Amino acid sequence: MKASNHIQIIYTQRPLQEPYSGGEIEFRFEQPPKKGQCFYTEPIDTGMGAGDHWLHFFFIDQMGTDEERAARRLVWGDVQVFNRSSYIPALPAVSLGAVMDSQTGHFQLGVQMKEDVAVPALRIGWRARREALLSEKEQEKKRARQFYITNAPKKMKPGMIYFFETNLPEEERFRVRWQVLGEQAGQIDEHGKYTAPDHPGLFEVEARIEGTDLRSSVFVMVASL
Repeated sequence: MKASNHIQIIYTQRPLQEPYSGGEIEFRFEQPPKKGQCFYTEPIDTGMGAGDHWLHFFFIDQMGTDEERAARRLVWGDVQVFNRSSYIPALPAVSLGAVMDSQTGHFQLGVQMKEDVAVPALRIGWRARREALLSEKEQEKKRARQFYITNAPKKMKPGMIYFFETNLPEEERFRVRWQVLGEQAGQIDEHGKYTAPDHPGLFEVEARIEGTDLRSSVFVMVASL
């Protein structure tokens, strides 16, 4: 619990099943806050260790002004959108912001009042989800779906030169290795520069990501145009 500037901040952790964690933060106002005031929590541990976790926040309203006043409501997003609906939350208008430290798995929540506040407390719930870490095999499968030769020609003349390309981003740390499959199928260099053979036929050109089993190939028709 943190107390300062006429406010108490109470933290409650809620047990959730992996890969989720969550809790509640209650701001108790000893004096009514004014429009523009800001309040910040201490660093809150998600309990999931280091990583780029996803954070979601919602308001907890137990004083709604509709016919079910005592009902516990969870309000996501901007509470002001309900001002003209049949359900008007008994919640102040606030802006939320959070800073996440991926090295520790801790986050800090900031709250700014958008209007003068008359309620004695503000309850905010939070949920965190661990970002899934792909295994090396899963990463290779993902790259395989994203790796292909982008510019296969429909037809080439015998002896014609053509530059093949892939969709592999320039910043990708893996190198592309090129080869032609079969005998007398032409030649290709390390940059994808292909020289067709001097005779007609159907030939296969392959691109492979160095150090992996990921590959993509296209067939090239060589004939007199």
